[in-house]
Amino acid sequence: MPRVFFDGACPLCAREIEFYQKQEGASGIAWVDGAAAFAYLWSALPRFQLAGKLARTAPALWVLEHLYNLFLPLRPYLQRWVTRRHGANCGAP
Repeated sequence: MPRVFFDGACPLCAREIEFYQKQEGASGIAWVDGAAAFAYLWSALPRFQLAGKLARTAPALWVLEHLYNLFLPLRPYLQRWVTRRHGANCGAP
């Protein structure tokens, strides 16, 4: 089953994903939001598999979700800093 990782805290991303989730065939896709996306990503990468296994436990995921929510207000500033430093679009390095 394909997995789509997205940031539900981003209004643009959330609207786009909501659109896709209503399309035929969307039930065959695992939609992964927030810190859970990182847990799945880490689980797929050999160097991060232990972190992924730990992050997918309920207590760790709860902590990561709260930390991620604390990070969200800082993200626009970080994106601007990265863009100025690297000339990247959308804060991508």
